[in-house]
Parts: sequence; structure tokens; C-alpha cells
Amino acid sequence: MDPSCRLISPIIGQKDMRCPSHLLFKTQKKMKLTLHHHLAQLHSTLLYRSLTFLLFFQLLGLSSCQYEYKIDERLLTVSIEPLRYITEAIAGDCYTITTLTPEGVSPESYMPTPQQFAKMNDGSAYIYIGSLGFEMQNISKIIENCPHLYVVDVSSNIPAITHQHSCDASDSADPHIWTSPENIKIIARNICKALVHMDSTNTLIYKENLVKFNHHIDSIDYAIRHQLKDLKHRTFLINHPALAYFAKQYKLHQLSIEHEGKEGSAERVAQLIEQCKRDSVKTVFIQKQNSGRAAQRIAEEIGAKTVTINPLNYRWDEEILNIANSLSR
Repeated sequence: MDPSCRLISPIIGQKDMRCPSHLLFKTQKKMKLTLHHHLAQLHSTLLYRSLTFLLFFQLLGLSSCQYEYKIDERLLTVSIEPLRYITEAIAGDCYTITTLTPEGVSPESYMPTPQQFAKMNDGSAYIYIGSLGFEMQNISKIIENCPHLYVVDVSSNIPAITHQHSCDASDSADPHIWTSPENIKIIARNICKALVHMDSTNTLIYKENLVKFNHHIDSIDYAIRHQLKDLKHRTFLINHPALAYFAKQYKLHQLSIEHEGKEGSAERVAQLIEQCKRDSVKTVFIQKQNSGRAAQRIAEEIGAKTVTINPLNYRWDEEILNIANSLSR
């Protein structure tokens, strides 16, 4: 053993002196702990800055739109899949259509990525519903930072159904305008008008496609009316209030578990159970994008069938017929 590494016994009252090599080990250990601490702080700081940078693109800046891009005049972006269905029907082969909201997510709360905004900026127009959550959060920045985009609000000339918020007595428009065939025809007309404005050379194509599309919607409307004409109990329950326009057109009554954007409380669920029993509710709709626990519980209590629906389905026509079929069975 190295004599320099021996300890002087504290029993004889002398100071506990450690050897140089021990002190070096202790110093190295302290340096390692300090280094780990600084690295942890650096990682936390970088993560915070990365998130801040991402939010800057999404919420504040959309600064990718401010750079020069080679614009693809034949690329259009729509906010949700049902709009892609309608726009493709009117545009035909004249345009390529992309959608901001991915399949399976709620457009009430979804936040598009900077890459999606950049892709949209490569195109010539943005077509949107007008009152969906993520649309309202981003539309002002899109208009401000992407001035070349032709922005089309398809809700023009559609009478809004409003919901009152008890907290401030303000009204907000129900955004689910595409669940009504008569509204779909107005949306299609607004899209046709926009396409003619952007590409007057193909005006005849767009107008002919609009006529064909309207015939298709008329046939959907006729089929739904035929299915529902003898429906005795015209009240249905749904977890998220997405079918108000559909209910209004076909003289139905929609009960919603969700109220003012929040899941129903235990008290509300109990009240709905009693109301559903009084109104002989036979169908409970559950949307893919929303929780269905309360809906399942109520359906069990009242002996109703549950039907999973997807109002955001690209094939809007098939989905709306499925809803009508479910009510008539």
C-alpha cells in the first residue's frame, strides 16, 4: 500500500488528512455530478426552446409562409375531409386537393404542423368551413402571412345554428354545416364560384360538375326523406352535438351529452336518461373522435342501440345515409 494513502487515526487527535489520489477521486466525482446537472438543465432549455419554436410557427408566425415559394396553381388545401369530397367532385381533374386535418382527429382542437402550413402555402387556395376550432385559431395568420392564397369560407349564405354559453351569455355558431344535404349544395355552389374565379378557362367544366353533383345530393335527400317519413320517435342522442343541421332539415330532435364543449356531468347524464325514456329514444350515436363512455351507459339504461358514426368521413354521402338508416331501423 502506498504510504501516502494511509490515514492518521482520529483517536490521537490529529486531523483526518486524505491522500492526493483520494482528493482527486472526490473532485472528479463532484465534477461529474455538476456536469450531469448542467446537461439536464441544457436538455430542459433546448426542449423548451424547441416547443416554443414549434408553437411560434403554428400559432404566431407561420413564418414559413413569408419566404418565396414556387406556387403550384393546381394545388388546393381544404380543412376537413368532407370538403375534399365536395371540392374534388366540382374540380374534377383540374386540381389536386389536400386536407389539413388527418383522419381520426377532432378539428375542434387539432393544431396543424408547420410542415402542413408550408404545404398549404405551396398551393393557390385554402377552402375551409369557417367556424371549426382550429380554423378560427389560425385563419388570421394564414391571411396575413400567405397573401397569395385565395381563401374561401364555404359557410357563406348558410343560416347558422347557434349555441349559447351560459358563462358569458354569448352565442357561437355550430360549425357542422356539412351534415345537411341542403347545406352541402350551398357549399358546393360556393366552391364552384371560387374555382371559376381562380380558373375561368374551365368555367364550363366546373358548372357542369356542379349540376351533376347537385343531382347526386338530391338523390341522397330523397332517399333520406323516404327512410324517415314514417319514423314515429324522432329524438336521438349523440355524445357530441354534430347533427343539428341534419336534425333541422329532417324535423328530428338532437339530444347531446356534451354541453358547451364539456362532457356531461353525472347530474346531466341522469337528466338525459329520464328525457330519453320520455321521448322513447331508440338510437344513440357515438362519434369516433369523442369519448363514448357516457353514451354507452345511457344506451344500456334506456335499452337503445349504439351506432358508431364518423361525420368527418371523406365519403360524406355514405355516412349521412348510414345515419338515416340507423334511425329508421
